[in-house]
Amino acid sequence: MQKCPSCDAVYGDDCRFCQRCGTRLGVFKVAAEVLVGLVQLLLLLPGLISAALVLLCLWWLVCVWYVPHMEPNSQDLANAGPARVSVEALLSSRLPDNAQLRLEQHGGFNLAIWVSQSDLESVPYPDRKSFIETVGRAWCEAPGLKSHHGTLPSVTVRDVRSGNELASYSCVFSHASVN
Repeated sequence: MQKCPSCDAVYGDDCRFCQRCGTRLGVFKVAAEVLVGLVQLLLLLPGLISAALVLLCLWWLVCVWYVPHMEPNSQDLANAGPARVSVEALLSSRLPDNAQLRLEQHGGFNLAIWVSQSDLESVPYPDRKSFIETVGRAWCEAPGLKSHHGTLPSVTVRDVRSGNELASYSCVFSHASVN
């Protein structure tokens, strides 16, 4: 049984209009159900946002702390072959002729470039950041690698003697830093 909200007349559940005043019956019931549904969604929203943030943090931790230490598979090495050649050509064109370069590809299309600090310092300091950006873009924007930015790839330049990081380039943020 349902009651008309306007005139308090009582009708069966299958009736849609009040015969006494013409008010549509059941509209308030539907509106109340919609309102309850919206309130429930608003109560769930902070939990959903929190869960999404936790998953995002876990993804970031995996991409930053685990993936760069993985060995690349043979398919990744094959896809990155032309990019390694172009990076090596860029490095050879600006560094001294006797500079010994070592390129190591890691998981997630991360690249470690090993070179002596004195060889990198042969590039004048004001030009060094743009040089690292050029090298980083050559790696990150190579065909076949650009679609893998979900793993947060980067290019790091390290001193072959001490292992210290001399410079880095983030593929996702297109940002270079020189230490």
